[in-house]
This record gives sequence, C-alpha cells and structure tokens, in this order.
Amino acid sequence: MGPALVLACSLVAGRAGAAPSVAQCLDSSEQGQAMRDANKLLRARELLSTCASASCPGPVRASCGQWLKSVRERTPSVIVAVRAADDARDLTDASYRVDDGAAERVSGQPRELDPGVHAFHVRAPGHKEAEQSVVVNLGEKNRLVVVSLAPSGETTPASAAAAADAEKPPALAPLGPVPAPPSSSGFPRVPVAIGLGAVALGTLGTSIFLGLDARGDLADLRSSACGAAGTCGDGATDGIRTRLVVADVLLGTSIVAAAAAVWLWLSAPGR
Repeated sequence: MGPALVLACSLVAGRAGAAPSVAQCLDSSEQGQAMRDANKLLRARELLSTCASASCPGPVRASCGQWLKSVRERTPSVIVAVRAADDARDLTDASYRVDDGAAERVSGQPRELDPGVHAFHVRAPGHKEAEQSVVVNLGEKNRLVVVSLAPSGETTPASAAAAADAEKPPALAPLGPVPAPPSSSGFPRVPVAIGLGAVALGTLGTSIFLGLDARGDLADLRSSACGAAGTCGDGATDGIRTRLVVADVLLGTSIVAAAAAVWLWLSAPGR
C-alpha cells in the first residue's frame, strides 16, 4: 500500500471516528511536516492533528503536538469588511470568496488563510463586484481587509476618489521577528541509532576478547600442577573471575544497545 493510499485511508478513518493506525500516524507526521515547510499551514494542521491523537505512539504524538502548536501560532487570519464607497457604511448583505474558494457571507469573524498573496472577490446587491489582492503575512492575526464597492450606477469622480481612499488598508504595527520553524527532522533517531550500533559492536568485541582470554587462562590453570592437585588458591582465580564477570556485563550492554539501535532505526521517519 502506497503512502498516498495509506494517508487517504487515515483521513477516511478519522472522519468515521476510528483511531489512526501506527502507519497512518507516521504518514500524517511526514506529510504534515512537508506541508508546514511549504507554508501550506491549513493542510499541515489537519495532518498534524491526526498524528497528535491519543492512539499514536508516544514519541510521534509528542512531536506532532509541538509542531501543531507552532503551525497554529504561525497561521495568519483576516477579517473582511465590505463598505459602500459613497458613504462608507457597512454592507451587511455582502459576500466574498478567497481565490477560487466558495462564497461566504461577511460576518466579522476571522478567516484563517495560508500566508501569501490572496485575491478577495467581493459582491453586494446594488453594487459593482470588486476584486482586491492582499498579501497575508506569516503569523499575522485578525488583519482587517476593507473592500469598498461602488454603486451599480454611474460612478462620479468624487465617489471614485472616496472609494480609493476607503480601499486603503489600515496601518498595521510592524510584526516582530517570526520564530524559526522547528526542524522537520524532529528527534535525531538515525544518528542516535548509528551511535548505539557502534557501541553495541564495540562492547560485543570487548566481551568476546575478555571471555576468550579468561577461559584460556582458566584452561592453563587447570592443566597446571596446582590445578591437577586442586590446591590453587583464590589469588590464582580472582583475575579470571573478574574478567568473566566483565565479559558478561559487556555482553548484556551490547544486547541492550543493539536492541535500542534497531528500534530507533525502524521508528525513524521514512523507515
């Protein structure tokens, strides 16, 4: 099953109320980061909400939760106001659509958008339809977008000048520095897995060397005179016992490090 099909199944399952699977959680995490880095923030929020659900693995859920919070903070919003060009009154029966989206009634409520240039198409009964392009900035919240509509009759120079003045957006306070988005790599699983693999190999080699060396010395001791007579003291065997214990400890450490390396490698994004 390809990633696109898995993601589609994830969205269908989410709508039906079913908890996403581990594969769907991982796919939503990868796709959500890609959409976030492409400034498709509205789509990124949908995907990151899936992998931040309670049924996803703990590390994935924690990372997606942090990314989702960052995306919500960076998502800009606008409030569209439509006014008559001749007397600046609010046109309460006006409607608008953004780019190629569906028409919406003017409500005074904020409308979230992806950052970038958007075209607002506005109309109202008894007035000429107008289009206004607006640059929506990253992280800008509740920006007031005022669109003035001229009467559907003939427009006089005075009303045209009034409409031009009304179309000027209000002055906005300069935005502070936008925080840098979190790294799309999240927790560096692959480098840590490689490091643990190296530790596992190193401790395994040392364990084998110490074990073989201690067993060789033990064989020599048993073939010696005191070994044959059973009179060898603790002093002769203490060093051998110590090396055998250290070899066993290193072997256990190697097994634990290898298991952790395999888990991190397999759970890394894209694996």
